Amino acid sequence: MPGQEEFLLPREVAGIIRVTTRTLQNWEQKGALVPVRLPSGRKRYRRDEAEALLRARAREKARWTQQHQWPGERGVLLWWAAESWPFPSRGRR
Repeated sequence: MPGQEEFLLPREVAGIIRVTTRTLQNWEQKGALVPVRLPSGRKRYRRDEAEALLRARAREKARWTQQHQWPGERGVLLWWAAESWPFPSRGRR
């Protein structure tokens, strides 16, 4: 219904964000994702907050990937060859 919030179970939010429910509990303790408590004491999360957190994590991952890109495949092989040559002798001559 328009204008009405949609709430999700912890396992549904964990599936959307691709984390464990324990991670959701950790985020709750840090104040990053605050659940709504039902009168029964159970937790529900607002869908819009979960999706906003998912977008924020995607932006952070994209930024990290740009900063930590591996060199091209050839660069990795050249690095490996330089680091492992000459091969260690293992104490024998």
